[in-house]
Amino acid sequence: MDQLDSIHENVLEKELKSLEKLAGGSLQALTVSLTRPYKCGGLLPDPDLFAEKFSAAIEFPKTSVIQVRNGANPHKNDRGLYVDQQLFFYLADPEIAEVTKENFSNKIKASPQSPRIISYEAFRSL
Repeated sequence: MDQLDSIHENVLEKELKSLEKLAGGSLQALTVSLTRPYKCGGLLPDPDLFAEKFSAAIEFPKTSVIQVRNGANPHKNDRGLYVDQQLFFYLADPEIAEVTKENFSNKIKASPQSPRIISYEAFRSL
């Protein structure tokens, strides 16, 4: 337990550095790289089908990569990026919505899952 913060920081640094590496490649390669953890029997999922099923979880890092290309520094400005992106994978289930105090409208626009990312204020007024 005494190393928990250090472990978290190391994972976070690894993920943020990988985002910077991805910024040097193509956006299509990003989708393919995101399929790698879901390899089964040596086969990767179809990237287009994967992007359709996990559209918000794909659009979010693509937008982040574009921001890094334009000079953004996620180490200083967006340290929650990795955790946020992981949460968007839950939206593959059409019955799930995510309630958040963060505004993702500038990072997730095209995904058909975006209406299920609900602001906390909108949720409170339901």
